[in-house]
Amino acid sequence: MKAVAGLLNRFSRSWLTGVFCALLVSPQASAKDAQFKLNDKEYFQARGMDVLVFSNWYDGLFSDAKISGVEIIHHGVRTATNGDVRLHATPEQWDPIPQFVDRKVDTKNAIVEAFLRYPDYDFDYSIRAQRTRNGMRLTVNLAKPLPEVLEGRAGFNLEFLPAAYFEKSFMMDEHSS
Repeated sequence: MKAVAGLLNRFSRSWLTGVFCALLVSPQASAKDAQFKLNDKEYFQARGMDVLVFSNWYDGLFSDAKISGVEIIHHGVRTATNGDVRLHATPEQWDPIPQFVDRKVDTKNAIVEAFLRYPDYDFDYSIRAQRTRNGMRLTVNLAKPLPEVLEGRAGFNLEFLPAAYFEKSFMMDEHSS
């Protein structure tokens, strides 16, 4: 647990859960609408929302290709992407990316888990998405404690695409904009 707290030093675990609850479940949605289903293409779907979990990968030329990691699509518009553990708060195109190791899909329990590593730091982790009763839980799991050299650097990064929010209002952390 200490390693997870160190890894998520820029974001509290409650923030991570809160973001997904806020993004993925509308207060007006019925329980049936809010229920995510893992479709035959191995991504999560609910009314007006799709969540892809490592269905795509960075293109190799640029490490900030905007179509990778955990991706959130609202009503056909990609609004968040690059959900992954990165080594800088605002990763740039030449920053290192982890190596993709494996992706496991448990259709029975509606779980998608991707396994990744930063070999230069001997740092292995997984990102797991699991359907819950009212939305989805996203967790970062470490195989062993976070290497000291990455403390204060490594963190879960989810990039919101600003253009998708131009001239729109939204809520985050109980504040509207």
